[in-house]
Amino acid sequence: MTRTTLHTRRALDRLIAGETAAGTLGDLFWFVEMRIGPSLAGTKQPVVAAASYPLGWVPVVRVTADPLTSRHYADILVECLKAANRGRLIEFGLALTTQDVISDGFQVYEWGDGVWDCICVMCGAVWVSTGTNEEVCEKCGLL
Repeated sequence: MTRTTLHTRRALDRLIAGETAAGTLGDLFWFVEMRIGPSLAGTKQPVVAAASYPLGWVPVVRVTADPLTSRHYADILVECLKAANRGRLIEFGLALTTQDVISDGFQVYEWGDGVWDCICVMCGAVWVSTGTNEEVCEKCGLL
């Protein structure tokens, strides 16, 4: 039987508590599920599926030791998908999954992994960093 409703916050809290108690919290990923209305889905019942962007790719956020922080980033992802789909008959919500489910038939990527492309204002060199406001590369910084 297919689900026609999104996960509730209470259900997600129970899943997090259970995984915390089992010591397997790091195996979980947040993802965004969407509930598509019958008229848009072309079915008699609403359809619940993983939201993807770009088409065919599902963004996920790893649940960290502090689930509230990772949930915050996942909530931002939900808001981004809502903003990109205004006016459509789609409802978005958070859900949880595990590594083995993700790798079984889905193309996924970790969203918001915190690395940025930086460009040196002196020489134009490009490098990847976890800092967003680095303006000078290591080589030019030694001059």
